[in-house]
Order: sequence, then C-alpha cells, then structure tokens
Amino acid sequence: MSAYSSGLVSGKPIVIVTQCEFRFGYNVARSLVNAGYQVVAMAQTFPSMSDGLFGVVGRESYPSPFADPEGYLSAVSEAAVRWSASVFIPVHEDIFVASRLRDRLPASLEVAAPDFSALMGLHDKYNLFQISQAYGLECPDTFSVKGLKDVEERLAEVGDLAVLKPRHGEGGIGRKIVSRETVLDTKERAGIRALLENQEYVLQRHVPGRGVCIGLLAKNGDTIAISGHFRIREFPRSGGASTARRVFHDEALFSRVKSFVESISYTGVLMLEFRHDLTTGAFRLIDANPRYWGGLSLHLAAGIDYPALHVASVLSNTVALETLPLSAENQIESRWLLGELTRSFVSLLSFDVGEAIAPLRATPGVRVVYEDSGDLGARGIAAQIYAYIKVGRHKSSTDTLRSRQDFFHGPH
Repeated sequence: MSAYSSGLVSGKPIVIVTQCEFRFGYNVARSLVNAGYQVVAMAQTFPSMSDGLFGVVGRESYPSPFADPEGYLSAVSEAAVRWSASVFIPVHEDIFVASRLRDRLPASLEVAAPDFSALMGLHDKYNLFQISQAYGLECPDTFSVKGLKDVEERLAEVGDLAVLKPRHGEGGIGRKIVSRETVLDTKERAGIRALLENQEYVLQRHVPGRGVCIGLLAKNGDTIAISGHFRIREFPRSGGASTARRVFHDEALFSRVKSFVESISYTGVLMLEFRHDLTTGAFRLIDANPRYWGGLSLHLAAGIDYPALHVASVLSNTVALETLPLSAENQIESRWLLGELTRSFVSLLSFDVGEAIAPLRATPGVRVVYEDSGDLGARGIAAQIYAYIKVGRHKSSTDTLRSRQDFFHGPH
C-alpha cells in the first residue's frame, strides 16, 4: 500500500505517524523530522500535507480505522516491517483502534498510545464527568441521554441552555446547543431524534466563558510537559474546533491538572478542555482528548516539542519536566488558516462583517504563526481541502458512524 518512498536512511529511530493528510499528523511529523527523526508519514489520502516535508523517508496509505480496522492494522504492520520502524504514533481518533488491537501489530513496534481502558475512561464524556468529580476537577452537570424524552427531562434540571454531544465524539462533530425552546420546535425535535439514532449522546449544562485547553505529556502519572492556550475563535462559532488561539498559563490550574493525571496514573499525550468563567475565575472541565490536539502548533512554536518528547518517553524512562513559562517571547498566537477562511466565509453569508474580518485584526506584541501553511503554502490548503472532502464525507456517513459506535460499545 506504499504511495511512494525515498529510501531508508541511517540515524535516529524511524517513527510511523498517521493522519498526515491533516494538520494533526503534519505538525507531529514536522516536529519529529526537525528533531532529527526519520518519519514514515501515513495518510488516508494523497497528496497530503506531509508531501513537502524533508526528512520523511516513506509515505504509506491506510483505510478508515473504524470502517476497516483490520485493513488499517495491516497497513501499519506492513509499513513497520518495510521501514524497520521502532515507534508508532497514532495521532488522532485512530489511537483507539491501535490501542485496543495493539497485539495485532509487530511486537517490535512501540505503540505510543495509552491502554485502551485509560483512553475510554477519558474519552467517554459521561465517565469523564464521574472521574473528574472524584479527583478534584470541577465539571458541569452531565447526563447520558437515550432519547428525546431524556433530553427534555434533563433540560428541566440544568436550566435554559445545554450542550448535546456524542458520548464518544470527535471534535465538534454532532455537537448541538439545545434549550427548552429548541425541543418545542417540530423541526428541531426531528433533528435531535436523528442525532440520537446513530450515536449515544450526553447532555451537559452549558458553561459560559472562554475556552481554555491544557495540553500535556505524562508517563505513569508523572507529567513530563504541560502548557496551555485559550481559544480566540472557533468554528462553528457556537462551539467546535478552534481556529485561533493564544498561549495561556495558570500555575494553579496546571497543578490541579498534574494531580489529576497522577491520580489516574495516565501515560501519553492528553488535552483537557475547560471553560473559564471570567467573572468567578472558575475553570470547569468540559472535554478530554487523550490524543494530539488541533492547537499543537502553538505549543510547538512556544517551545515545547511534544512529539519529540513523546518518542523519547516511549524509548526511555528518563525525560525531564518541561513547562512553558509565561514570558514576553511566549506571546504567540497560532491560527488554522483553512478554518479561519471557512469561518469568515460562513460569517459573510450571514452578513456578519465584523466576524468575517476578525482574522485581519492584529494584537500588538503578539506573533502569529499558521499551522497549515508556512513551508506548504497553497499546497497545504489544497491538500487539506481534498482530504476533508474525501475523508470527511466518509467519516460522516451513517455506516461509518455506526461502525464507530459498534467499536466503542463492543467487548473491550
């Protein structure tokens, strides 16, 4: 299944990186090649964002991890043998397949993923609510809902506004803000029923405030690196992937997060998303992604090389703690250019000129970096668009959603 190759080279261990058609894998791969590692870039579509990276020794394709897990594992195994790879980083949602079925991969390949039970404990939004409360992180009321009647009953408990989101969701896909007025509307009721048919959902009390994300790397509960960012813009605007973000630092929050990670003895990369109530100062945990996150480029630009540290932690037991200090040189903002363009276009369609031109506004003293252009330029944007059309259409299909649901609820 090789797309094309440039031959083996000697040096540091070879690392397999997936999701290289998107910014997630691209930024991980770029980090590793800059650190001197040899990378095999794997993607579901080619051309991909990784094509312009010098230091990528091979490019391999794989099928949908959830729709065809056997094909995915076979492709990774073949790539590992072909390139004599030492480490495998499943970058995004494929981490669940790689972790649960890691015994089907070559024994010589180090899989940089937590145990499946640890992944599920954090990725399950209802379970996250339970464990976060137990270990000292404040979390808004969250309920498992099976049907429209559950939604109506829980809305009566949490107040006028709540967020309906997949229990095992990915980003903002399938997310919907609901209110007691919403569920009275015939069209909205039909839309909610359709959402609940294909996936299990939770309903969470809506928390006003600013989005704050804390990224970290840990091993056996010991935090190796930790840093944060706050969200400036999101798409959709009602809540979804961040399109612009800036460095954020709060020692008290970092300390609570490190205690939480130690309590659950977590190993791997992790992003915790909070809502920061600017009136009370409270941070409320609303989501967890036990994988690499979209805003990784900001943390890399600010000085913490998570992928290189991740590989080092897999191959060694001695990795020093790195924390991003709050200083002038860390006043950096990263932007997802394709996301910003899409957000501005949609804002123009609704005649919201202010939001459409928001990316043009600059903040004095803040350096802006773009996570999906730079050394790629227009090619990077074009590769993303192609991947979102090809992969995105497949991911949102009813069959794939059901395959995903079956995977998460099958025997563990």
